[in-house]
Amino acid sequence: MGVFDSGADASAIEEALENLDISGLSVSVDGGEVTISGEAASESVREKALAMVGEMDGVEEVVDDMSVSEDEDEDDEEGGGDDDDEGTTHTVVYGDTLWGLSEKYYKDGSRYMEIFNANKELWKAHKNDPNVIHVGWELHIP
Repeated sequence: MGVFDSGADASAIEEALENLDISGLSVSVDGGEVTISGEAASESVREKALAMVGEMDGVEEVVDDMSVSEDEDEDDEEGGGDDDDEGTTHTVVYGDTLWGLSEKYYKDGSRYMEIFNANKELWKAHKNDPNVIHVGWELHIP
């Protein structure tokens, strides 16, 4: 657990990240600076954790002290097993909605649940509400 000053709440951050595959997760807070450590199962899990924490109230800076599982690193070097083999990646910016992204990528807003389902781990901390979307999230667009 982290040090509590004014700013972010370490227990709330840990709770938000508990559904991501990060072993040995540790969060420390010093005012608005949050340090996250542990071993992420993949680079995408690491990036999602950093993006989620960066959007939380009271967080001014996120210090990344995470490592990525060696198995994932080996797969990346061999070019195998990555979601990027099909589709694309979109970094959420202010004003984005799932409907709008669906219209942009599929020319059909009603297909927004395809994007939601491809990125479900991001929404676990937000009660699986597809209306929640945060700037900085890296979304896989299948």
